[in-house]
Amino acid sequence: MKKSIRILIICILAAALIAGGAVYLIYQTRDDELLIGEEPAQQIALSDARLAENQVSELKVKLKLDDGVWYYDVRFRTIALEYEYEIEAYTGAILDKDIDD
Repeated sequence: MKKSIRILIICILAAALIAGGAVYLIYQTRDDELLIGEEPAQQIALSDARLAENQVSELKVKLKLDDGVWYYDVRFRTIALEYEYEIEAYTGAILDKDIDD
């Protein structure tokens, strides 16, 4: 019984180390000097929505990674609508947008 618990603990620790190393390597693929930045990503989304910053509320910008692609998740609301944009982090291209009422 003791031996199987030790083996289980060792396997869990090894898996945690491997997962931590993988996350570290993924984040090392990001070159911060080439990112467009949160402010430009925000402006790209607002411009596409034909809105000014003072016309929206709950404006949030977050850098995310999905399938090896770094993008800015930009979200904001107007009185009637909720907007969500995915802005490619290096080029500023709009990858996706969703507008809900």
